[in-house]
Amino acid sequence: MKNLFNILTFTITLMFSSVSFGEWTWTWILNTEGGSSYYLDLDNLKKKNEYSYVWMMTNNGTPTKGSLGDSFSDISFVEVYCGIPAKLRFLQATFFSEKSGKGSSLGNFNEAKPWLYPRPDTVQSNLISEVCGH
Repeated sequence: MKNLFNILTFTITLMFSSVSFGEWTWTWILNTEGGSSYYLDLDNLKKKNEYSYVWMMTNNGTPTKGSLGDSFSDISFVEVYCGIPAKLRFLQATFFSEKSGKGSSLGNFNEAKPWLYPRPDTVQSNLISEVCGH
């Protein structure tokens, strides 16, 4: 009976811990002077040849104005090319009414955006360095 209790307790603990931690493990990457902060889910980073695919969360220092309201954060799926020239593009994103991807969804896009070729010492170039160096 005690063994059954231990198994049940362990199972319930696993169920609630997976719900409370969600599906992403965010690693802080940088803050901007404007108060925005950027995080990557490096635990779920996928690499294929010179391409990497990673989830990114942005907490906006100032809300981004949108047709459905002010966005305080977004969670994006990003493709990074680690060759020369290094570049990145957003494949999909969802915008949220609160920080850290919480609150209500204010909209999204699910089509690949054009490639960005960032200048050195920009948010995008730092994200590329972090992803390609991981």
